[in-house]
Amino acid sequence: MQRKVKKSLTFLMALVMVMSLVCGSGFSVIAEETGLTELATDSGTEAETPAAVPETEPPAAIQEETTGLTEAETVPVETETTGETVPNETWTENISEGGTEFSENVTENAGEPSSEITSETAGEAVTEITGETTSEAVSESGSENLTEKATSESESETAEATEKEKPEFTYRTTVNGITVSIHAPEGILPAGTTVTVEPLAADVLDTAEQTINDTLGEKEVVQLIGFDITFYDADGNEMHDLDGSVRIEYSGMDIVDEAEEARVYHADENGNITDTLTEAAAPSGTVGFTSDKFSPVLYAVYAEDDGISAAAITGPNTVTVGETISLNGTGNYDYWSSSNSYVATVDNNGNVTGVVQGEVTISHAVRFDYGIYDWVYEYYEVKVVPTAEGANEGAQVYCLLTPTSDPNSNDTGQWGSVVTSGGDNATVKIPGTASGAWTANKNIFKQTSELSQYIVSWPDGSTGPTWTVSNTTTYATLFDEVFRNYKTELEKNNGITGLTMEDIEEITLIPYKISKNNSTNPDKHIDCTISVKCKKAYAVRFDVQKPGEAGYTNVHAENKAIINNAPEAIQKYVDAEKVPAEIVGDDGITYVFDGWYNEANEKVREERWTAGYVPSDVELEDGTVYFTAKYKPANTSITIEKQVTGGLGDRTKEFHFTYSYDGMEKDTNNTFTLTHGGTKTIDNIPVGTELTLTETNANGYNVSATYGGKDLTASQGENGSATFKVKVTANGTVVVTNNKEGSPDTGITLDSLPYIVILAVVIVGAVLFVIGRRKKYRAGQRRK
Repeated sequence: MQRKVKKSLTFLMALVMVMSLVCGSGFSVIAEETGLTELATDSGTEAETPAAVPETEPPAAIQEETTGLTEAETVPVETETTGETVPNETWTENISEGGTEFSENVTENAGEPSSEITSETAGEAVTEITGETTSEAVSESGSENLTEKATSESESETAEATEKEKPEFTYRTTVNGITVSIHAPEGILPAGTTVTVEPLAADVLDTAEQTINDTLGEKEVVQLIGFDITFYDADGNEMHDLDGSVRIEYSGMDIVDEAEEARVYHADENGNITDTLTEAAAPSGTVGFTSDKFSPVLYAVYAEDDGISAAAITGPNTVTVGETISLNGTGNYDYWSSSNSYVATVDNNGNVTGVVQGEVTISHAVRFDYGIYDWVYEYYEVKVVPTAEGANEGAQVYCLLTPTSDPNSNDTGQWGSVVTSGGDNATVKIPGTASGAWTANKNIFKQTSELSQYIVSWPDGSTGPTWTVSNTTTYATLFDEVFRNYKTELEKNNGITGLTMEDIEEITLIPYKISKNNSTNPDKHIDCTISVKCKKAYAVRFDVQKPGEAGYTNVHAENKAIINNAPEAIQKYVDAEKVPAEIVGDDGITYVFDGWYNEANEKVREERWTAGYVPSDVELEDGTVYFTAKYKPANTSITIEKQVTGGLGDRTKEFHFTYSYDGMEKDTNNTFTLTHGGTKTIDNIPVGTELTLTETNANGYNVSATYGGKDLTASQGENGSATFKVKVTANGTVVVTNNKEGSPDTGITLDSLPYIVILAVVIVGAVLFVIGRRKKYRAGQRRK
């Protein structure tokens, strides 16, 4: 009976739950369909209901004015203020007349002068909507329309803001001897606009010339000048279509004699003509035009086709620096010329010799027309490339005028005249594979010892990383310039007087950079700092060697006096900005300031700085004492964790470890033992160094390790040893896992297996017997 009651109750409870779920879903659906939404009033939010909202009846005056209004008319109403505060009210009325629905919105803004309304003028200000919206405010005195005034002021402010955001723009530059001037009035270019003007590449000009010639009929291009003009906004984004036309002018052009007509064209980045900006005009050394979009812009000068092809010259179009190629023209005139003899030269037999890497146009006179000085030319483009092993090239030598001058300065007052020896220059050899050493395709900056690898010889024929001169006659100009500038500096800053030319014993030139494309002959320069050996003074330079860089950056230079052969002591240079306590290298590792090192690469102790550093005779030998700030990786900690896994892994066994790393002190105890779950922290390991970790007694175990979530490669040794190499990058944990699989020894052998089977059968039989007896007993009880 009780069981039946329990079953019935269980059934009823399940039925109730099902009905609740069904009803709940039904109510939700009903609520959604009817749009009922309950909002909790406890939080202060009123309940929202789709029930009809009683209309608020507007004043009678407004009802009268709305009679006959068209759809969506707005009636501004004026109400006289009597000093009382009138709340803002909004009336909305939907009027349906003849099937036409009207909507009216009326707003009173009491207390605001711009919306002051009187009852006397109510109904006079009616805004009719007839496709355009007009707002008119009518006041008691018939004042001007406030909306129009506000609109006018807004437009004026907008125009003023636009002028400030897009000011007048003017730019001028000279490229390849041609002056390019750009002007944009206000409202065209946004504030912060920049522009670049670059000459077009030879292949782009070739394509443009071919495209233009295809449109000229019996005429042909005899001269083509092109620049790629690009505008950028303040964020560096390229602008293509502008908000108006910009005035461009090319001037200073040398127009060829055979020129007859000219035009200005737009081209795409490949040289294909996209637009003609001007029609045919007389060629001139100055041309102006306007455009509202920018891409390559070309000035094409053309004349009657003389039947001569610009590609009539034959021969190789590539020459290696220092080598010569031969070209053949179509005419019999031996008159050849190069567009840039600093890149390549050509003789009157058409032999072209490469000078430096670059491109040139070789021209050849084909004929001499009409008995007057009117030459007709054919042209050929030649590319000069460096050799893989480099070639000897001339280089001019320049140097600073004082030991403390800044080698990064472009102030010509700090640099002396070119230094030669009997008119001879230096010789450099920069392999083609070293092209990556050029910075911005202009300079090579290297530490002296590395930069000198490119210097074959100095002007006097000597070799070596530096050049020391002492002959005041041969190098009279150098000694005179240095003496005058150095003397002035010593008198002004150090109070050293009475300096004579005899006090200057020698000058050492130290290469700082090699530059190219200098428009000189030879093209390359070796720019040097100097060290002056002087009887009355010496120089001190403090350099910083940044992490990962072989070169040095000078952060401070000063002169010191020598009085009675005793050099003045040097104080340590301290500047938190130029010599910071920490530097993050390009490798992401933090480096800390390690100290100042002298020329012997010895770290200067603090007590020596405190007493004042007195340089030795060796350090004073060349007249300049150098100190270098060096950095070392910051220290960190590494934790070693032991894990033992597998069925046969012994978690109580002690595993022995040793470790080592660069810079570790010799007396460090570098051994320790760990059991399962144990850890060992190694402190003060330099970041970026390699930690070598060896486990010495892991016989029978499979050893693996991870660091920072990455697997480490194990090197297995004798007697169960395993070694790992860990590149330390930050605080972390090396987890060393020893695994040994298998089953534990239970003592069971094959000899005892039959007895175990018999025992199992007996146990099963006993269990079945007991179960049978219990069933019989229960059956007997039920029959009673």
